[in-house]
Amino acid sequence: MRIGPGSNHFMPAFSGGTEIFMKSDLSQDVTFSRKAVILTKGILWGYVFSLILIFAAALIFTYTPVSESYLGGTVSVITVLSIAFSAALVSSKNKTRGYLHGMITGIIYMSILYVISISFFNDLGSQKSIISMLITGIICGALGGIAGVNLSRGK
Repeated sequence: MRIGPGSNHFMPAFSGGTEIFMKSDLSQDVTFSRKAVILTKGILWGYVFSLILIFAAALIFTYTPVSESYLGGTVSVITVLSIAFSAALVSSKNKTRGYLHGMITGIIYMSILYVISISFFNDLGSQKSIISMLITGIICGALGGIAGVNLSRGK
């Protein structure tokens, strides 16, 4: 007998002398741990993607006459693209509820980015900037998540 993800094994539970059948919690634990691994990998790949884009932008700003006044906007675009990329990866693996998985990915991505920025710049930032970061993470994550689910269905 196989117990795990996708199995339809039901385990008997006893309640006051009456036998009730309920779905095994083992399959739910495996699913949760699988989703946690997918989320972690997706966020890590998002940061790898971000580092590649930042390196490319650094080369462009260094070796071309592009003004450094575009640096802030470039970093914002890279962050948005990286969140959407992470969310699309996570949602394409989960195949359902792309907006939700994407929003969670975006919130965690921006939270990690916030902690990293605090450690390097010793500045907590204003409440307005923190809320702005979270809203950006939620919106970009949701859009990336929706795209990821739709791309996975096209396969």
